[in-house]
Amino acid sequence: GINGVLDRFGQVEPKVLFTADGYFYGGKTLDSLGPIARVLERLPSVRRVVVIPYVSTTPAIERLRDAESWQDFGEPGAALTFQRLPFDHSLYVLYSSGTTGEPKGVMHSTATINAAVSGAIARMELTSDDVLFIAVTLGHAAEFLSGIYMPLLLGAKVVYMDLWDPTVALSILESEGVTYGPAMPTYLFDLANHPNFAQSKIGSWKTARVSGGAISRSLMASLQARLPELRLLPGWGL
Repeated sequence: GINGVLDRFGQVEPKVLFTADGYFYGGKTLDSLGPIARVLERLPSVRRVVVIPYVSTTPAIERLRDAESWQDFGEPGAALTFQRLPFDHSLYVLYSSGTTGEPKGVMHSTATINAAVSGAIARMELTSDDVLFIAVTLGHAAEFLSGIYMPLLLGAKVVYMDLWDPTVALSILESEGVTYGPAMPTYLFDLANHPNFAQSKIGSWKTARVSGGAISRSLMASLQARLPELRLLPGWGL
């Protein structure tokens, strides 16, 4: 909620805030601009708000102060300018849960993130030839690493899926020649029990990092019988 956002963002005093205009949940369309307006009332450090259209093609950006649409942000077609920064430069803020007290922000540098991601790349033997499939939220720390940082570090192709649908997922695995994809046990269960699973041509899928819960022996057996070369690698924490 709003207090959860302020507990975290209030610590780092961001100057630019990116937000979608809303989201879909439980078959309903929910507004984000109202809550963001209330956040901005208590977060004076923000000087610029960029609204990304998601539930509407023309979000009502006038509801927010200092707001502009994603289409007007930056200069379309302009060349990117890169700046070389020290290896220990701050890159990412990861917060504790806040379950037993105020959430604590942990500053990660390029060095710490590189260490975590490079270790995972080496363990899973990934290269620039791999095709990564990300079907879980990028808002989670693990998927920021797997879905954003890892493809950039590898120089590999990545395919994103917005909302989970096993039928669409099987189609992507086959058409894109996916070789690696993090997945929760529930997603693997959906795939293994899908009527199209047996005939899908997904033999390119070699590695799956499994997190978010334990995977049953029966599900592992089902996947291994259908995809004998698929490695299921459990992952916990960050």
